[in-house]
Amino acid sequence: MAYEEYIKKAVETGKRYEDLPERIRAILPLAEWTARVREICIQQGLAWNVSMATTVCSEQEYYEELVRKYKGWGRVSCHISTVQSVTADYSGGSTLWQLHSSHS
Repeated sequence: MAYEEYIKKAVETGKRYEDLPERIRAILPLAEWTARVREICIQQGLAWNVSMATTVCSEQEYYEELVRKYKGWGRVSCHISTVQSVTADYSGGSTLWQLHSSHS
């Protein structure tokens, strides 16, 4: 559990893979780090342009994964798909909920 919490905290504080301690990098491959960063940012509902996801994947990849994850939300996933191209120019709040609220 401590390992998982450390990874989550590292992502939340903006640490890059290269900044992780050597003992962590020895057991955490770069591909897994990339997947975890994307997963944590999506779980927190962060917009791509204000999250650590910008360091590990493209905007398109991020939002495709987000839509897959929240497909059951119906209206939200459709709305995210609709405003996806607007997000890169959006400079307001940091969460998708704020983005959603501002365009409703």
